[in-house]
Amino acid sequence: MLRARCPCLIAAALAACAALASARLRKEEDSAADALNSVHPAELPCLNPAKRAKVDFPEHLLLGGGAKPVMYSGYVNVTGQDFLFYWFAEAQAGADPGAPLIVWSNGGPGCSAMEGMTTEHGPLVLFGVRDGGGTFPGKLSENPYSWNRNAHVLYVDQPRYVGYSCGTGPSVTSSEGVGKDFVAFLQGWMRLFPEHSRRELILASESYGGRYVTAWYAAMADHNSRVSDEERLTTTGIILGNGFVDEAAQGYSFAEFARRQGLIPAHSFPTSSKQAREMIAKNLGYQPNYYDYRLREKECCGCSSYNYKPWGDWLLREDVAKALNVCGDAGTKAFGGCAAGCISLPDFDKDSTFDAKAAMSQALEDGVKVTLYYGMQDTACNYVGGYALAASLRWPGSSAFKKAPFEDLAIGGMDIGKLKSGGGLTYLQVDGAGHMVPVNSPAAATFAIGTLLPPMAGARCTEEGGALDVQGKSALQPRRHLLSGPSSEPLPAAELAVAIALVGVVTVTLARAMRREAPGTMLSCQKWHVLPAVA
Repeated sequence: MLRARCPCLIAAALAACAALASARLRKEEDSAADALNSVHPAELPCLNPAKRAKVDFPEHLLLGGGAKPVMYSGYVNVTGQDFLFYWFAEAQAGADPGAPLIVWSNGGPGCSAMEGMTTEHGPLVLFGVRDGGGTFPGKLSENPYSWNRNAHVLYVDQPRYVGYSCGTGPSVTSSEGVGKDFVAFLQGWMRLFPEHSRRELILASESYGGRYVTAWYAAMADHNSRVSDEERLTTTGIILGNGFVDEAAQGYSFAEFARRQGLIPAHSFPTSSKQAREMIAKNLGYQPNYYDYRLREKECCGCSSYNYKPWGDWLLREDVAKALNVCGDAGTKAFGGCAAGCISLPDFDKDSTFDAKAAMSQALEDGVKVTLYYGMQDTACNYVGGYALAASLRWPGSSAFKKAPFEDLAIGGMDIGKLKSGGGLTYLQVDGAGHMVPVNSPAAATFAIGTLLPPMAGARCTEEGGALDVQGKSALQPRRHLLSGPSSEPLPAAELAVAIALVGVVTVTLARAMRREAPGTMLSCQKWHVLPAVA
């Protein structure tokens, strides 16, 4: 079985990913999971799935005081038989009244959006839940990097049967089907939340979710072509973290990535990603974590490079399920046993003809801003392939992106990556981060989402009163300019974590990426309050 969190090494790399995945989980458990997921229940796990209900965690599930975020959860039926679960966090007090609605789904295919909500950028997160050191307290704590500080954020478990979603109908087997369900979900959700029905939308995901959000956009565009202006769904931004979108653009980048990161000799030319991975393991002296080569690979029941078992067990707790208004025992397949938060969708997109790259190019041509961010220590969806994707997109503004220089991305005066922005497209590569940038470098992820948010009145883009400055600055000689020669510099893997840890509780002023396509436009920015990263 191809594990859901291994989407990006396709074509020749696909076999290597499948081999690694099968080694990660016991074959007997995989076979049982496949059989279980192929059979759908004859009835729903509850009589009446909640539609719109408050999320109110009891005190024993919360760490620390402070005001509780305003959150709702429930189910939206996308067919008469099938219900998608959502968890919604309203924007925090002080956000712009016209703040956009970010809609997030994790990738896979088959992985739950609860990972994004509870470990990446939700208002309450389970710090340390995947560390495996036995220190996880089993409680939620406030996330100072939460994306709902300046936007409303909606997390949805999709495709059908993913996470807490439930039903009795057939599974969706393609990105096109996901797009159609998503339009139905949005329409149903907006009927439940009419106060948010006219908000501008930012479509967000990571990993295989690159195909999700492009399918969402294509389905929304088709919907908009057939309805009145009042019924249109307006998208202003798309954001992807270490995303997989296009096989041709990204599928053969792994060996080059390994050379640039110094993981294999500069003058070695492995004939396959499998061979490259064997060379990497030999050079490092250990089997690297699939999503962050600085860490060792973990193998256990519930492991998918990281140990997801404590996280999955927490999401199946009775008090947690009650607080989240979960329908009966929905979620057992995704979070129980050794599933690691994902269900098996082995034939997903097998026969699909959907052109995700063309859909992303069309979004840019339609005036939708797109931000792609990549953690540079990820081996699953690497940044070299990410930049190859960005450079291959074609729309009227592509020449502006091509001409734009790489700039340093600096946090607290320390360069932690590169950015390139033009024509509506922003590309970022973040050093010191793996597959989940919001976990390893939350300030950088906050910068990324800030490139798509409207400016906040009164925000300033200068360091003041002990503030931590986050900005893009010109780089005459970028340290790791893609498509130049392989870098010989040592990897600053731990620099970011050390730098942020020394800062403490600070204010981050986020400078949005330069809009070179609009000469004379003032640089706009956002203010966010942050704490040290927990990585």
